[in-house]
Amino acid sequence: MRLEDCREAYYSHSTTASEVNRNLAFAALAVVWIFRLEQTAPTLLPTALIWPTILAVLSLGLDLLQYVTSAAIWGIYTRYKERSRISGKTEFLAPRQTNWPGLAFFWGKIGSLIIAYVLLLKFLASRL
Repeated sequence: MRLEDCREAYYSHSTTASEVNRNLAFAALAVVWIFRLEQTAPTLLPTALIWPTILAVLSLGLDLLQYVTSAAIWGIYTRYKERSRISGKTEFLAPRQTNWPGLAFFWGKIGSLIIAYVLLLKFLASRL
């Protein structure tokens, strides 16, 4: 196995994880919508669903931030390399820190959705 194979496996799995996470966040919001209260209540959500809702929305926000910051960082880094007159075929290593913001947002969105689902499942179990 080559390092390139490891990177390709990582990219494939993280892309799939992001897609699944995004769909699960929307599904969590759909479940919350099903259990919303009548308009006469002070809030539209049962108290137990407020945090799962916040965390699902946070997960979607972190998803966006992951891609926006990564695109910005890699765009700036690419431009920096272009200005240093490096050839398009020259091999070089990017600094490790380049991916850290994207990774932080990636794991943050996964973690916040896991917590949202734990709270959502706790709510659903109390309804049984």
